[in-house]
Amino acid sequence: MKILIINGSAHKGNTWVLVEIVKKHMQELSDSNIDFDEVHLKEIGLPFCTGCSSCFIRGNKNCPHHLAVQKLIDKIEENDATIIASPCYSNHVTALLKNFIDHLAFKTHRPSFFRKKMLVVSTAGGNGAKQCTKYLRETFMCWGFNRGYELPVISNSYGEYNPPQKVTKICERVSEKFYRDVASKKLYSPTFVNLLVYNIFRGMSHAGTEDEFYDNKYWKETGLVDVAYGAKIPLPFYKCFFGNIIYSFAKRIGAKTKLTYRK
Repeated sequence: MKILIINGSAHKGNTWVLVEIVKKHMQELSDSNIDFDEVHLKEIGLPFCTGCSSCFIRGNKNCPHHLAVQKLIDKIEENDATIIASPCYSNHVTALLKNFIDHLAFKTHRPSFFRKKMLVVSTAGGNGAKQCTKYLRETFMCWGFNRGYELPVISNSYGEYNPPQKVTKICERVSEKFYRDVASKKLYSPTFVNLLVYNIFRGMSHAGTEDEFYDNKYWKETGLVDVAYGAKIPLPFYKCFFGNIIYSFAKRIGAKTKLTYRK
C-alpha cells in the first residue's frame, strides 16, 4: 500500500505529531507494508497562483507553474490514498495548503481522482480544526475523491505537543478505519452534493467550444460527458436519474452562457 502525505505546515508541529501517530498505527495494522511518500509544501517552494485562468481556459498544462503542480498531481495518482495535514490558522488552512488548492481549482471543473480516498488531519489551539478538516474533505471530494475521513483535534498547545491518551486513541481509531477502507479497495456511491457538483460542470462543459475552453475537450475525450458519474463508481438508479436531471438543466444553461474568465 502506498500513501501520500501532504504537509501543509511550514514545520513539523502539533499536527505532524498526530500524523506520526497515524503512520505508526497504520504500519502496525499492515505489518509495516505501507510506503509513505511525504511531500512538505514548504520545501517545494510552489509560487503563488496568479489567477490567470489558463488552467480553466487552455488546460492545466498552460499553468505558469505546471511542472511543479503536475508532480503533485502525479503523486496523488500514483499512491493508493492521500493524507492531508494542516494546522488551523485563523479558522482556515495554512497559506501553503491553500496555494496548493488554488493551483488545482480546475479539478472541480474536471474531476479525476474517482478511485482515491483521503484522510484530513488538523489541530487548533482552540476553535477551527473542524472547519479545516470539513473544508479540505469537501474540496478534495469535489475533485472526485471517493471517500474522505476527518481527524480534527483541539491541541491546547503552541509547541511540544504531547497528546493525551484519549487523543491517541481517537487517532488510532480513525487511522484504522482509513487503513481498512483503503485496503478493502471498496468504492462508494457519491454523495448527492458531489453528484450535483459533477453534473453541473458536466453540463457547463457545453458552454463555448473546444477551441475556447479546455473543459469541453476534457469531458468529451474522457467520456465523462456520457455518464452521470465517474466510470466504475457504484451509482444506484435514483442517483443516476438525479445526476442526469441536473446535467440536463446545466447543459441548457451552459449552451446559452458566454464565459470569459476575465478577472
